[in-house]
Amino acid sequence: MKNNKNSKARFIHISNTKRKNFSLYLKWLGLALLIFFIFEMFYRRVQKNHATPPFPIDLVYTWVDGRDSRWVSLFQQTAKRHKIEYGRGTFEKRFVDLQELRFSLRSVEKFASFINKIYIVTMNQVPSWINRNRTFIPFTILNDKDLNSTDGFQESGNGNRMNQIFIEMLHQQYQERNANKIKKIYDQFRKKMEKPKTNFPEIIFVSHNDIFPNDALPTFNSKAIDFSISNIPNLSEHFIYMNDDMFFGQKVGYNFFFQKDGKPKWLYGIRNFTDFRNEYNKIMTSNERYDNGAKMYTASYLGTILKFEKKFGRFSIFDRPHVAFPLTKSICKEVSEAFAKDIHETIFSKFRQASNLQMQTLMFQYGIHTHQAVLVDDDPNKSDFFIANIPSSLKKMGIRLYSKMPIVFCINIERDQYRGKIVAFLDRLFPRPSFYEHENVDRIEIDFKDYYFWKRRKNFFPNSEHCHIYNLLFNY
Repeated sequence: MKNNKNSKARFIHISNTKRKNFSLYLKWLGLALLIFFIFEMFYRRVQKNHATPPFPIDLVYTWVDGRDSRWVSLFQQTAKRHKIEYGRGTFEKRFVDLQELRFSLRSVEKFASFINKIYIVTMNQVPSWINRNRTFIPFTILNDKDLNSTDGFQESGNGNRMNQIFIEMLHQQYQERNANKIKKIYDQFRKKMEKPKTNFPEIIFVSHNDIFPNDALPTFNSKAIDFSISNIPNLSEHFIYMNDDMFFGQKVGYNFFFQKDGKPKWLYGIRNFTDFRNEYNKIMTSNERYDNGAKMYTASYLGTILKFEKKFGRFSIFDRPHVAFPLTKSICKEVSEAFAKDIHETIFSKFRQASNLQMQTLMFQYGIHTHQAVLVDDDPNKSDFFIANIPSSLKKMGIRLYSKMPIVFCINIERDQYRGKIVAFLDRLFPRPSFYEHENVDRIEIDFKDYYFWKRRKNFFPNSEHCHIYNLLFNY
């Protein structure tokens, strides 16, 4: 009897031990599976962001420096000739450069390693901070008679040694009037130009002369420039179009913008067209010329939609966010053929008009209609559009800075007094100079003295433009 009790107790003890061991095994197995799944998710995310594109993807910027006195002079002459008047506020909002391009390139270098080449479309201007030995500036920009003189380039100083040598050689060839030798020297210059020792994409400046008909120049119409970017020589079939005030905020791979089969992936939201139609009717029935940016946008946007509807009998209620926009040259070509007359009128409008078509809107509608693009739900983690016009918008940017920035975003500055704050915000977000900047320039040289916060903060922060972002964004 005693032996039976001992055997039973021993059996219960062994059973409990086995249960405990089995429970322990399950816990370890669960922990192992959890670690495996976390690693798998992380690995897939890394692979997704670092996957090699199956085709080259270029990046295209449009850029202008409205502080350039030569450009301003040409602008004023052309505006006077066409009887166009621009208010100071409108002019500065559209054309004054706060070096956003500089920060945007920093974001590309940091987050978008899949980019093949970077094209910067400009009216023969080159940023003062660019390292010219690490970029390609074509002959049409170097020898522009209206904006760029030889002396002007030589005075720019740092990073310009190769361009000076090239200009001297060009002068010699011009004296001999030998076009073949000019081309030969030009090719030699490209070979001698300092090449990146790393995998940074090459930056190529593109002149308006290379993508516009001669009769359409000079142009100060961003909508006309938009329709001409597909004419860039040697541009890849797949490219991403960005303004200089658009940025990357997270590590991103090519598959955020394109499918493996090459179709663009477009973020979208739903647009309410009722208010647009009412405002559009007011604008188009009025003889007044609208310089107000919002009204001009409304007229151009809805005008584009209505022309698309007239041609194809329908339009999509979806709309794209104002951020980096993936495109293909095939879509651009088909749209140019389908709306040849209207696009021609837009390209030959030297200044923005309410009747101009909007390139991105037209491409978006056409791509959806012909099933040449894929729609992707948008959310604040994917894209955001910051409008710097009220304190709450700046606070929103500050909160995103300390939490998580969207993958792609745009910053639109509506009020002058916020310019310094935005520059400080960008400098905080992208503090490291890119490969394309002068090595001896490590701070943003923007004159803040015109903005009200400078005087109020000068006594507290001797270097106000680079003080802690919290003080700039939240204290007034």
